[in-house]
Amino acid sequence: MSLVLASTTLLGAPAHALPVYTTGDMDANSNASEGSPTACTVVQNPSPIVSNVPVVENGPATTVSASNSGTVTNDGDGTDTISFATQVSVTGKMTAAGGNPDTLDISSTGSVQATASKPVSACELGGYSYGDLDFGFTLTQPGFMDITLDATKHTYSEFYLFDDAGNDYVELYGFGLQFSGTQRVYLPAGVYGGYLESDAVLSEVTSTLAATQVATTIHADFDLVGAQTAAPVGKAGKYVALPGARACATDSLDATVTPKKKRAENIKLVKFFVNDKLAAKTKTPTKGAVVKVPVADKVQADLKAVVTLVKKKNGKPGKTYEVEASYEACS
Repeated sequence: MSLVLASTTLLGAPAHALPVYTTGDMDANSNASEGSPTACTVVQNPSPIVSNVPVVENGPATTVSASNSGTVTNDGDGTDTISFATQVSVTGKMTAAGGNPDTLDISSTGSVQATASKPVSACELGGYSYGDLDFGFTLTQPGFMDITLDATKHTYSEFYLFDDAGNDYVELYGFGLQFSGTQRVYLPAGVYGGYLESDAVLSEVTSTLAATQVATTIHADFDLVGAQTAAPVGKAGKYVALPGARACATDSLDATVTPKKKRAENIKLVKFFVNDKLAAKTKTPTKGAVVKVPVADKVQADLKAVVTLVKKKNGKPGKTYEVEASYEACS
């Protein structure tokens, strides 16, 4: 089965004075079933159900596990059987920063296997072991959530988010085949809930499946609109200070020339590039000057300043330095 992506954009929800994460816990369980027209009986030995294991905000990772084993037998032919085993261990973690969620993660490893007594059984086995991380959070400011999901064959994996009215907001999932997917969604300030889930799955099994390792990773990252997503790097930073965030109201990135007079007097030219395209430049800027570098509202921006110094006394060209940082979109 191929990857399925879905997202829905909703109207803004009101902000609430609540903790960042209002819910954070993990569950794990296993089950098996039979789905053929033939009368078959499932005997299984699932591990105990795991419920509501707390996940501490900005705390250590939490791990839950589930397993199952058993046999499916054809009621009319006792020699027609499928023995099976599923197992998964799921680790979850959630972080917050600045009064808003920062990251949500689960990673899992596990295995599935089935052994049929006949080349093709009249019975049809289905089974799973799963773990999930349930979450709820409050956004005090709007921003973007970027979700990535990677999984091997014989898994079901899902990231699901809904708003405080219970409306589906975004869903990213895949089943059966190896898959990966990404989704990006704008979230107004408000209250949200959802889960990250990973299953080790046997689906419609009628013949032997050798023991197979399975794995899933799901990562969600939240950034406020206009936030700096990568700190400035480069030697030109002592000549030009790149902003800590975008000026979304003016659709600009406001860079500031060094306040030190002698250092500013040594600058011949500063060029500013947004996503590798020249967006602004200033010659012999004065100390403390602010340069408003225009940037489109909906664009994630890499801002680079290239500083060329004045010629040296020996006539050699002045040195050139660079500094670069990255920023989230504004809408």
